[in-house]
Parts: sequence; C-alpha cells; structure tokens
Amino acid sequence: MTKQSFDNIIVIGRGGCGKSELIDFLKKTPEAERLQKFHVGPFAEIDDFPWIHTMLKDEDIWEKLGRPRVLGERIGNTYRTKDYRMYDFTLLKFNVAISENYMSDPEFYKKNTLFIEFARGREHAYKHAFSLLDKEILKRSAVFYLDNTFEESLRRNTSRATDKDTKQTILHHKVPVEVMEYLYKDHDWYELTDKRPSGYVEAQGLKIPFVTVWNMPETTEHNALAERYTKPFETLWELYAGNNK
Repeated sequence: MTKQSFDNIIVIGRGGCGKSELIDFLKKTPEAERLQKFHVGPFAEIDDFPWIHTMLKDEDIWEKLGRPRVLGERIGNTYRTKDYRMYDFTLLKFNVAISENYMSDPEFYKKNTLFIEFARGREHAYKHAFSLLDKEILKRSAVFYLDNTFEESLRRNTSRATDKDTKQTILHHKVPVEVMEYLYKDHDWYELTDKRPSGYVEAQGLKIPFVTVWNMPETTEHNALAERYTKPFETLWELYAGNNK
C-alpha cells in the first residue's frame, strides 16, 4: 500500500506564531484520526531552539573560564543573540542530524513523519534557509507556514515570561523582544510564495509544496484547532502526493 502520510513537514513562521502548539495539538490527536485527517501517523520532531539555547548556555561556562562571550549575552533567564551565523549553523546541523538519525534508517519513513521546526527572518529568512537545507531532505518535504501579526507574536512571546520561563522548553520558551524585533519582524515568505495561500516554492531546482495558515485568534480548544488545520493539511497532502507520483 502506498504510504498515506508525509515524510517531512517543515513547520515555519516567526517566533510566537504557534509552531510548537501545532505539534502539541497533533500529539494530542488520536493516531487513527491524525492519519486520516492530517496524513500524519507516528511522528518525530526536530527543532533548532534547543541547540541554540544550549550553545548560549554553554557560553556561561566559557565566561566562568575567563573567555569572552561570542554568540550571545544573558538577559535574565534567556539570551540575546550576538552572532546570527549560529542560525545558519543550526540549519547545517539539521542536515547532519536528519541524515544520521532518520534518513539513514530504511524503516523510519515507511510509516513515520518527521517535523522540522524553525523560525527565520530578515536576510536569514526562508529563501536563504532553503538554500542551506540538504536537497535530499527537501525532496521529501512539504512546508506548513503559520502566520499571524507581528504584534500577536510579540504578545504570545511575552506571555511566556512566566514562572515556566525559568525552564526553557519547546512549548514555553521566550525570545528577547530585541531579537523578535531584529530577526522575526520582517521576512521573505510572501515574496517567496507570491502571496499565494498554497502551491509550490522553488528551491535548489525543486518544487516544494506549501500551505500558509492564518493562525489567529489564539486558542487551545481542540475542536477549534482541528477545524482550523484540517483543510490546510488536506490541501498540502494533495500537493505533496501529486508531487511524489
């Protein structure tokens, strides 16, 4: 039987758009329903936030050894990035990690989906990001872009500044406002897609299926989220399946 689920779904959008919440919603959806409605069965996820946060935390140790901070500076319980090349570093690290942990396993893609999650902006945005991701990864990928207003992203990001912020996690991690303003306010997604709600974006000579989803208003109500995401996933699957005949 032909596989009825995606191989890779690249989940992107500015910080605070709801990427991690989307994946959390899918985790809480029964597997049979998830496969039928969203073409996602068992899945794994890979997100570059933990890598970035770990690199910035490691500099705390280097600083104690008398070495200067290079990548970022500490602000309370989080960090402000200084060297934005680390975002290119993590894209290249995606290539290594996905190749070694998933693509090298002939069994993984027989029934599983891999979610690849990141956010980019300015000159570091999505055209540039797709130029750095391995072509073999892109061949097996579809893109799910979540959008909201920058003001809403800031609000959601600020709402993460709770006691949970003392332990940065996938669902509860706060990006400093300065980084939000600098890195995520402006991006090239609508230039890359010609403002189409769905279709294909071109990268490295490939046509990669995509959908753009307006992820407002914020809600955690499961049925409301199911209604919001079902049609976009159906559209993305039609594009993806057509691209892989």
